[in-house]
Formats: sequence, C-alpha cells, structure tokens
Amino acid sequence: MRLEASAVEEIIRRGVKPLHAFVALMLAALREFGVINFGVVHEVTKQVGEKMALIYGRGSSPSESLEKAASLLEVGQFEVVPNQGNLLFMLKSSTCRVCPKGVGGLELPGKLCPLVGLLAGFSGMKAEEARKEGSYCVMEFKA
Repeated sequence: MRLEASAVEEIIRRGVKPLHAFVALMLAALREFGVINFGVVHEVTKQVGEKMALIYGRGSSPSESLEKAASLLEVGQFEVVPNQGNLLFMLKSSTCRVCPKGVGGLELPGKLCPLVGLLAGFSGMKAEEARKEGSYCVMEFKA
C-alpha cells in the first residue's frame, strides 16, 4: 500500500485526525494482506458499536443514536433521512474520515466500510444495505 502525494492532500483536505488515519490505514492494510473482509469488519464493528453505546449512551431515538455515533467519531458530513419505515444514513463520501479507500488508499474491489456495523451496533438497529449513490455512501437501517 502506497500513498501518493494526491492521497495525502486528500487526507489533509478531509480534516483526517491521526486516529481516523490509523483506523482507515489499518483496515486497508489488513484487507490487502487478505486477513479480513467486509463480513468480518461488519461483525467486529457492530460489537464495538454496542460497547460504545454502553459507554456513551444511545440517543433517545434510533435517528438520534445514528447522529450521536457519527458525531462522536467525527466521521464527516452526514444526514439521517427516514425512508419507508427505515432510516438512511447518508454520508458525503468525499468527507468521510475513516474510509479504507478514500483515506486508507485501498485499491481492492468491494466494500470495507467500518461504519455500517458500528452504526448498527451503536443504534441497536439492523443494517439492511450499504451502497454508493452519486457522491454519497448510503447505509440503510431497519428502524
């Protein structure tokens, strides 16, 4: 895994803090070594989210819980939108501070987002789907 000058500039533009960089770079490196996949990351980060909810407390609603977790971690610019009984967590991709691809430089196909499981665990909701829609990473949770 090699970080080009343009990648370093992007990391600085996003306001990535050292702990954000550590998470994104570690996930990218572990994936490149072939020792983790999205399923593992999802389950591990879900447990982390559950424990963080015990430490910091959930919000008074599922929507507030998603907002609280994302704010605590300073992940980037996001909004939570109700959608047919579910909640969409919409993160502007270019602002995400923990993305293994955008920050960590991961070039392998597939997703490795640590937020899907973490937000599910923190909020107590089930993650339904994670997808890219234009300039947003969209995570859907069953409310």
